[in-house]
Amino acid sequence: MMESAPAKRSKFTYRHLHQLSKYSVDTPLRVIALVDLDAFYAQCEMKRLGVPAEQPLAVQQWQNLIAVNYPARDKGVSRHITGVEAKKLCPDVRLVHVATWKAGESHWSYSESIPNMADSKACLDPYRAESKKILSVFHEVCSNARIEKASIDESFLDLSKDIHGRLLQQYEALRSSPNDDFTDHLPLPDFQTLDWSGSHLVANPDEESEKTEMEIADLDWDDIAMAIGAGIVKGVRNEVFTRLGYTCSAGIANNKMMAKLGSGFKKPNQQTVVRASAVQPFLSTFKFMKIRNLGGKLGTQIAEHFKTESLVELLDVSLGRFQSILSDDTATYIYNVIRGIERSPVTSQMSIKSMLSAKSFRDRLPSSISGAQLWLKVFVSDIWSRLEDEGVMEGRRRPKTMTISFTNKAMSRNRQTRIPSAGKIEPDLLLKVAEGLLRQVAGEGGGVWPCIRMSLQVGGFEDKEEGNMGIGAFLLKGDEAKEANKRLAAEEIGDHHSHGDEKKRKIDDSIGRFFGAKIRDTPPIEEIGQENLELEEDTNMDTEPREHDIPTFTCPDCNSEIPIGQEEEHKDWHFAKALTLEDKAAAARQKEKQRLSTFVPSNRGKNGGGKRKGKKDTKVEKGQSKLMF
Repeated sequence: MMESAPAKRSKFTYRHLHQLSKYSVDTPLRVIALVDLDAFYAQCEMKRLGVPAEQPLAVQQWQNLIAVNYPARDKGVSRHITGVEAKKLCPDVRLVHVATWKAGESHWSYSESIPNMADSKACLDPYRAESKKILSVFHEVCSNARIEKASIDESFLDLSKDIHGRLLQQYEALRSSPNDDFTDHLPLPDFQTLDWSGSHLVANPDEESEKTEMEIADLDWDDIAMAIGAGIVKGVRNEVFTRLGYTCSAGIANNKMMAKLGSGFKKPNQQTVVRASAVQPFLSTFKFMKIRNLGGKLGTQIAEHFKTESLVELLDVSLGRFQSILSDDTATYIYNVIRGIERSPVTSQMSIKSMLSAKSFRDRLPSSISGAQLWLKVFVSDIWSRLEDEGVMEGRRRPKTMTISFTNKAMSRNRQTRIPSAGKIEPDLLLKVAEGLLRQVAGEGGGVWPCIRMSLQVGGFEDKEEGNMGIGAFLLKGDEAKEANKRLAAEEIGDHHSHGDEKKRKIDDSIGRFFGAKIRDTPPIEEIGQENLELEEDTNMDTEPREHDIPTFTCPDCNSEIPIGQEEEHKDWHFAKALTLEDKAAAARQKEKQRLSTFVPSNRGKNGGGKRKGKKDTKVEKGQSKLMF
């Protein structure tokens, strides 16, 4: 009797399934979505003004258009043309100018006409407020997802954990592994027609064209995971529209890069699934410089060296050839990304490192401190409106530094200072610090006025440390304090012939006991002043909305995520910082050496009396002891 052939197994293992529950970037079952609001600024203005969906509308900033809704696009209107040109193409288009701040005022407002650029600054606060509402819907509907705000109108969602739970709930065969190391392959799923929730499916080489529904011959668990993800994303998009009235498009894929490309494949108000089998043919429809993060200097360098912009042609380039012109990390990233391989995680919390507000002047150039102060008030109000999202009002975070940049026709000046750490951050405090910096710049002479550009930046954000205690928590009280004082007095009366360094050691030990065991050890000399030695790294300016999902590598020295292509610059920063710290530590050691060389030990009598050279005796109150420093 012939034995039956073993049942076919999935190409995926129980380990891959388990990794899905941990948001692992390595599991091929991973599902990432990019949700993109359609013509977001235009939708915000349509909602605010009650404009019907079929009405052409464009958002204007000064003379140019920065957002165009789809009815206006159908009439040939596009971004970056002027309002006059838009009216010629579509006479019934409604033009709406963004809200603006006016010089000297602390509140933004809308204007029916185009504001005067000379005394106004564009304000995006209304769009940030709506973006925050949309993000709240994402968190509520997808409570198990990791959500990363990529820009004001885009968010990445890692749906892996939610999909893992649904797979186990719907498919009993996945609920237990035959062994402990999860190396066994999963059983193949039964043949079934998947519900893609109306998604567009990008075609692979075996399919004639993309479709919205499809039976898959070689069905496996990655397809089922994608279909579950498509259903989740459809539900999210529906909730955003039902609650807030906004439409959005989405891409669903195995990684962030492919999800981003998929989100723009079919718009507006649609979603696209890029299955693993369709990744390479889908990528091949793009010039590689059109792929996210490859359109700048890095992409130009590659195109010029290999004399092509074709992604298909670059597939023939070996990793070694990429490494001949790029750093190893960058070369590896490029080699993988043109093959659709990208493993950057979806990061739930993108903490902003700095915030900047700026204004370039063309007319009515500020020509005095009083004229520039009008703009400082605007800058502070602009920054203050954004600090709320950083938890500053609740005391969770606060900026440490403020920097003013001042440019005239001959030179630029930058001045930085620390923001007072005591008390609550308030607009009046920020304005006072800013005005102090302005007076520094203006008081240095050299023909400061008129100013052609000015900016204000707050940075060095730090998180509030939980469980901090005041000094009272470290002090000993009552009987404990009396006992500590007795020990301290006994040690001070000790061998009066001991050397100064030994006496200093005893005194330091006594101080530690006086304040109790909770106090931290005194830092070594190398640490002295380190807080003031922090060199400014490249900051993540929270200015105009833009994507924050630049590919990165993790610095092994500081664990910072550094954009691909900036590795050498970041290494130089570490080298410069190390040199600075070394110089500072050497100066501190020299200063300590000089201090010790001038220290004159006291000659004590039998009653513990004595004095330093040139110093008079000071009385010691009852119950106290004198400390030698």
